[in-house]
Amino acid sequence: EFGPAYLAAGITTARDVGNDIEFGTALRDAAKQGKGLGPRMLLAGYIDGKNEFHTFDVQVDTPAEARAAVQHYKDAGYEQIKIRDNVKLETLKVITAEAHRLGMTVTGHVPKGMNALQAVEAGMDQINHLNFVASAFFPKADPRRPQVSIDLESPNSKYALRFLKEHGTVTDPTVAVLELMIHPKETPIESFEPGLTKVPPELVEQINKKGGPAGEAEGLRMVIDTLLKIIGALHKANIPIVAGT
Repeated sequence: EFGPAYLAAGITTARDVGNDIEFGTALRDAAKQGKGLGPRMLLAGYIDGKNEFHTFDVQVDTPAEARAAVQHYKDAGYEQIKIRDNVKLETLKVITAEAHRLGMTVTGHVPKGMNALQAVEAGMDQINHLNFVASAFFPKADPRRPQVSIDLESPNSKYALRFLKEHGTVTDPTVAVLELMIHPKETPIESFEPGLTKVPPELVEQINKKGGPAGEAEGLRMVIDTLLKIIGALHKANIPIVAGT
């Protein structure tokens, strides 16, 4: 349902940063060859560090494995690499160097134990999800724990904006999906996402399952407001912002 839904909304090009290589390339090729309905797709391939959870991530632990993983995606026609949570700092440096050598860019999460400043210094060109971007403003905080307030005039905030600007870092806030995930469940999604009424029923069912704990509306609203303030600051500083999930 996703392909036709995108086209119906007027979206003719989309970046896919969330599928296994077989599924992603099949969707891309079907649309490209006129065998399926969907937008032109630009693919980013997952790379994660070794961990106990086996998803469709390619997991690497050595420089040789990291280079081979990047080459594997390049050979499949991918334009980009997406970093996941368990990549080590030294491995990240290898991945970004190899990707850049092959003419690819690197996006993704800020891995555990790092903040956005360290990830960008290690070679990341883009950062997905505003909570990870926000770790540039809160360098000592866990980016996986939401912040309920921010002082955009603080030294940390001013340095973060200057750093991201100087490095040409592209930010992919995905605040729409974050809002879906943490909005108070007692708040109807249609009240802040009216386009939901035109989405295929199968997708509406998935979306309606999301939401934060009942009774925490005020705290969740403060988190969202903080994220929106950061987006405003990024825009004002002319830091690139792209549409995400």
